[in-house]
This record gives sequence, C-alpha cells and structure tokens, in this order.
Amino acid sequence: MLKPINDRYEARKEFFKEVYEENFDSIYKFVFIRLSGNADLAEDIVHDIFFETIKSAESFKNKSTFKTWIFGIAKHKISDYYKKAAGIIITEELNEDAVIYYPEYIEDTIIAFENSDYVLRALKNIKESYRIFLIMKYVDEYSLKEISKITGRTIKSVDGILQRAKSEFKKQYSLLNKCNKG
Repeated sequence: MLKPINDRYEARKEFFKEVYEENFDSIYKFVFIRLSGNADLAEDIVHDIFFETIKSAESFKNKSTFKTWIFGIAKHKISDYYKKAAGIIITEELNEDAVIYYPEYIEDTIIAFENSDYVLRALKNIKESYRIFLIMKYVDEYSLKEISKITGRTIKSVDGILQRAKSEFKKQYSLLNKCNKG
C-alpha cells in the first residue's frame, strides 16, 4: 500500500493522534458522568467531539487553551444531546466565543463521582428525563433559568421536574443501599 506523500495530510494525522492521546481520558470521563454511565452513548458522543475538534481545528483562535476549547466542544455536544432528549430542535452554531471555561480540578471531581457506583446505578434506574434534568442541575450546575432555556420549559415546570427527579433518585439510591446491606 502506498503511503501518502502529502505533508499536510501527515501533519493533520499526527496532530489528530496527539490531540486524541492527550485528551481522550479526560473528555471520556467528562461525557461519561454526564450520561450517567451510559458507555455506548458516551463513546458515540466522544467520537463526535473528536471529529468536530479535527474538523474545526483551523478555526481555533488561541483565546483559551486547546484543552479548554475541546471541553467547550464537549459541552456543546452534551447540550445537543440534552436538547434532543428533551425534544428540542437545535439551531445554535458552535463557536469559540461561547466556550464555558472549566476549572482544572474538574477531572478529580469527575473521577470521584464516577467511583460512586450507587450514584450511577441509581441514575440509571430513573426515567431518562429525570436523569437529564438532575445532571444538568447538579453535575453541569445549570441554573433553573438555563435548564428552562435548553429544554423549552417554564422555570416552574423545570423546578417541578427536578423535585420529582430528586425524590425518585433518593428512592432508587435507598433501594440500592438496602439491597447491598441486606
């Protein structure tokens, strides 16, 4: 098989390899926890994140670190998933100015949360809509207003859903705890 001679192709290939190796673990953990441990869906979204990263790399303007920029893409892809799951049509464009900056310690927080098997199992045992609302509120730390905007629901409706979701989560968490102790 002939190897490509194009230097630009080789440079892009090497760039992708480096970006992937340096960022895969932290991006995967970031996505995985927001999807309450759904590994298949996390892999699909992470694939989309890296595809978008490579596709958009030339538009990176050095207004942040490259890693922060990739986390911004990840945040947008997860937000897109939330919107699709809530039945909202996505119309916003991805741009670097809209990136949310995450503190460097986020990886430690994700790892600690990921290790909580009961939390992940309890989240998996509740309705998907409840799970999404809880993750937006308590993992992504969206305000009620932001969740309302993302889902197209009123703030009062979002608050009601969160109350029911918390109640269902507590019930599932307690059941898991009882089963393990009993």
